[in-house]
Amino acid sequence: MIKDRIREIRDFQGLSRRDLEKLTGIEEYKWKNVESGHQKVNEDHIEAIKRQWPQYTYWLITGETLPEAGQVSPKQDHEREQLAMAGGSPRG
Repeated sequence: MIKDRIREIRDFQGLSRRDLEKLTGIEEYKWKNVESGHQKVNEDHIEAIKRQWPQYTYWLITGETLPEAGQVSPKQDHEREQLAMAGGSPRG
């Protein structure tokens, strides 16, 4: 579900909901309501995530990735960062 993927983005980025509010302009309580299922994800939420992390757009909407097009998940992004820090080279 998109709400779960929003939470995953926030977790992988190490952000609180307040941090997410500062980055997106969408109030913290609204993010809490989205993540808890009390509010449906809407266009504003998707656009805000897209502006901040364009590489997650396709994954956010579909739950799938297209690494060859630069569309990855936070987990893939994190793994690439770890490889780069370890001196390895990412393989897309």
